[in-house]
Amino acid sequence: MILSELFIYPIKSLGGVSVTEAVVTARGLQHDRRWLLIDETGRALTQREHSLMALLHVSILDNGLEVSHKKGAVPTLFIPFDAPLGERIEVQVWDDVVEAN
Repeated sequence: MILSELFIYPIKSLGGVSVTEAVVTARGLQHDRRWLLIDETGRALTQREHSLMALLHVSILDNGLEVSHKKGAVPTLFIPFDAPLGERIEVQVWDDVVEAN
């Protein structure tokens, strides 16, 4: 068996990032599926409902994630890996409600 490509998806519903190697942690691959965009009510945003999310691009930097618009239409967002955790909030992902921070 040969592994020919490896992608991780740091932010739910955004594109994957091709990696040549990955660190395996107790929760899976490092940086894979750790973040989620929500609206002001705490509901998860997905491409299924917001197709324009397909124009967002995620890059993994040494100190965080960079989210940019593929056509430069909105400012770049930086999400530091060492950001302090805020208070826990309830987030709705489809029919499930989970706690996140």
